[in-house]
Amino acid sequence: MFALIALSNALCQKDECAAPAETAQNPRWGKALEAEARKGGKLVFFSVSEELPESTFSENARDVLESAYVCAVLNPDAFPADYAVLHRILEIASSRRAPLKVGILSPRFKPVYLSSEIRAGAPSISDIVVGIASEHARYAETLQKTAQKTSEIVDSPRVNSPSENPRTASAPQTAVLAAQAWDSRMFFSDPRIRAARAALLAENARLAAKIYAADPSGFCARETLKLAAEAVVGRLKSDGETLASVLLLTRALSDIAEVSQDATLKKSEFNMFKAILGLQGKDGFLASENSAQSASKKLSENALALSILARAYSLTKDPKFLRGARRLSDALKNISEWRGELPAVISSRADSAASSREYALLAEAFLAMHAATKDPSMLKAARAVIDKWTLRCGLEGGLWSINSESSPLAEFARPIISEDSDLPSYLGVAAQMAAYMDKADPSYEFPFSQRLRSLSEMSLGVFPLQNYSAASLKMASL
Repeated sequence: MFALIALSNALCQKDECAAPAETAQNPRWGKALEAEARKGGKLVFFSVSEELPESTFSENARDVLESAYVCAVLNPDAFPADYAVLHRILEIASSRRAPLKVGILSPRFKPVYLSSEIRAGAPSISDIVVGIASEHARYAETLQKTAQKTSEIVDSPRVNSPSENPRTASAPQTAVLAAQAWDSRMFFSDPRIRAARAALLAENARLAAKIYAADPSGFCARETLKLAAEAVVGRLKSDGETLASVLLLTRALSDIAEVSQDATLKKSEFNMFKAILGLQGKDGFLASENSAQSASKKLSENALALSILARAYSLTKDPKFLRGARRLSDALKNISEWRGELPAVISSRADSAASSREYALLAEAFLAMHAATKDPSMLKAARAVIDKWTLRCGLEGGLWSINSESSPLAEFARPIISEDSDLPSYLGVAAQMAAYMDKADPSYEFPFSQRLRSLSEMSLGVFPLQNYSAASLKMASL
């Protein structure tokens, strides 16, 4: 059976676990933590997802943590933007993709130490905690300058426009499609792609479907579509996929099934639609299991689910999909109208803050509902989310940073992160939305639309190929 069936125990009726208690010594991640660190001039030690046991540290290190640090847990689900900024720095510094596990920040939230491992050997994590505290006590200003240099990695994001990059799509459309089809074939011929990040695989599969739809008789288009279908179905049959991964793969499966009109794929598509609808709780939301085995209602997953349920109704005209989609859209509209920032996790028990990815996916979901139902309120809801997104995350130089202006890391860095990874590129999603809004609501001035169009056209250029993490952007130009 498909991987989604294994998630059926994660229905919304499960109780949410209460957020850990906040104290002056251990404030939760966010502005309270930043204020506490600045007030006391203390370093910030954080671990990702869960608190480290005391046995991790030597007795001396535990004393230093208590006196020289404020300690916190960074939950990537609740604060995806802050995690993305710090993880980005670690990726660039280490030249490899590995999850961030621990870090130390200056009192002004500038990274001093980031690591993908809890070091036991020399220097151990205890040695690092004690050593950095000692350096901070003696050379606080020097340490601050060292931390500031780190910001140069991400603080000045460079997203070239075609005028800045001569390698643009100046060739005829047929040549562009042929080149992209060949490149896509090479991607899906690589056995390693079965373990690729979910959005990277799914968005490239959707790109293959778009290439085929544009020119079914084109060079290796059918072969590429077949390889993409095999990769997506194989991944859906595997165990251990997150709800977000299953939703992304289902959307890709649907794109492929509709352009190929393959009976087996269409049956699988319909079964996945029904399975996703079956995960909907009484409150309209879907929930997935987190590490604490409790129901975690993520905004990104529910936005993706709304896009899929809207598509399911559009394709089948089955009223049960419309009912499910309306229940979810009503629930998400209520969330989108909250004052302040959008939450990344839909809960009344814990703080969270959405990244640009959540904003983009939510607006896209409302537009998917508009496409399926022609309901003008969905268009209005999408515009409201886009406007709030631009207000919170928009940059003076154009486009959106991954984190908002109120992020505790905002003073340190507001980077643009443009590629598909575990979720689709928010720039790619925005470029596709801008193209839709040009026809659906031409009176609306979509933010940064010209820049998005230029980026999309550049990403679809014949040279350079093998830019696999830009599939979302490429689709906006097809």
